[in-house]
Amino acid sequence: SLAAAAAGPGGGKAGKRARGADSGASEQDGAPKAKRRAAKSSPGKTAAGPSLSGALSEREVRAVLEQANGRIKTSELHKRFKKQIKASAAAKADFIAIVNHLVVITEDEVEGKMYVLKGRQFS
Repeated sequence: SLAAAAAGPGGGKAGKRARGADSGASEQDGAPKAKRRAAKSSPGKTAAGPSLSGALSEREVRAVLEQANGRIKTSELHKRFKKQIKASAAAKADFIAIVNHLVVITEDEVEGKMYVLKGRQFS
């Protein structure tokens, strides 16, 4: 029929409902989907991710810099910690103090302003 052909290979709404019901109710190894997803994720955040308390730490900033091989665009580092920086004026002051302690600001002809970990030299 014309209506069945227009609905496509899924068979219209009835096919979508049947697939949706199967995917939500299916269980593998006796555990519902939500519990399997929770088991896959790690219990805490990674060293480079935000801390559980929301406070910014030198370790987190250093981890991001190390992942970038000790050299990162200023805008990229600010973007990574934007939520924590905007949390409060104190958080912004902490971020500035941590960055000033860890890096030297350099100007690259191509990439612009860059943060470089102190003690690392790039040519």
